Amino acid sequence: DDKRDRARAYRTQRVPRVTTTARFRCLPRPLQLFLRRATMSAQLAFAAPVRPHAAIAARHSQFRRVPGQLCAAPTSSTRRPVRSVLTRAGDDKGGVDKDKVKVNFAIKMTGNYGDQVCVVGNTEKLGKWNAQNGVWLTWSDGDVWKGSVTVPQGGYVEYKLAVKDKKNKVHWETRHNRTLQLFDGGSDLTVTGRYGNGGSLHIAKKDATKNVKVAFAIHTKVTYGHEIAIVGGAKELGGWNPDDAIPLKWEKGDVWKAEVEMTAGGQVEYKMITRRIRTGQWKSEFRRDFKRIVQVYSGGETVVCTGEYRGMVDVRLKSAAPFEVKKEETKKETKKEEKKE
Repeated sequence: DDKRDRARAYRTQRVPRVTTTARFRCLPRPLQLFLRRATMSAQLAFAAPVRPHAAIAARHSQFRRVPGQLCAAPTSSTRRPVRSVLTRAGDDKGGVDKDKVKVNFAIKMTGNYGDQVCVVGNTEKLGKWNAQNGVWLTWSDGDVWKGSVTVPQGGYVEYKLAVKDKKNKVHWETRHNRTLQLFDGGSDLTVTGRYGNGGSLHIAKKDATKNVKVAFAIHTKVTYGHEIAIVGGAKELGGWNPDDAIPLKWEKGDVWKAEVEMTAGGQVEYKMITRRIRTGQWKSEFRRDFKRIVQVYSGGETVVCTGEYRGMVDVRLKSAAPFEVKKEETKKETKKEEKKE
């Protein structure tokens, strides 16, 4: 019995717990401090969670729990510049009416965070030169800003590209106004290029594979022994070499005509010159900086450029009907002649 009581008392007696300080007391002082900090950090890891600092909380809030899904909220360092910007121009999925032209913009620009790209022009659809009412483009992969707008057919529009930064300051292109000719009703055009590029943007029509014929009909009077010629940047127009310029043929009514076939797409700059037939001496219609343009995006069609030498030139398709304004002017002239008689 005495042995049983002694064994029971030995098993039930409390053994003194060795503390951390007593456990590390035999070690050097620097090592003691290191081990104490390690044990304290291990105890805190298994303790109850503490509310983190505001900066740490913002970093951990990248992934917010939404009912049914995991929604990522990228920070300013990982976000792309304005992925979803309201595009005031609608992207029409259906066909384009014959009296309208759909223009799709695809502008490449690598800007800063918060930048927004818009197209502003001289028409109501393009904001009347007010950047707030322009066509805002949407960022896509590859730093390409896209958007579309539908404008009435006929004539041309002038526009520029602008960038609004995160401080709502608008930065305009440092160049002359860009021009878009709208002579092909019912077409779907795509304008591509790079922002800030001094050159022109490329204009292409959807499903346009055939070549384009450009016909000139210029009215003017020149002295005997001279002719009217067209010189431009395209190879078909001489590559700005006056000696290789295309001569126009004189017809009744002092109308000079010629026809050139070009590859569809883009635009061509040109000038009219008067050239002496024997010596080849030439003279430009305007100063050297001025250049006319014709946009050759209508594949399989004939674009007619009619007008006056040193005057306005009308660009339209050969199959298009004449403008109603000219008909009204002719009617008014006939009425005046009848009254005089």
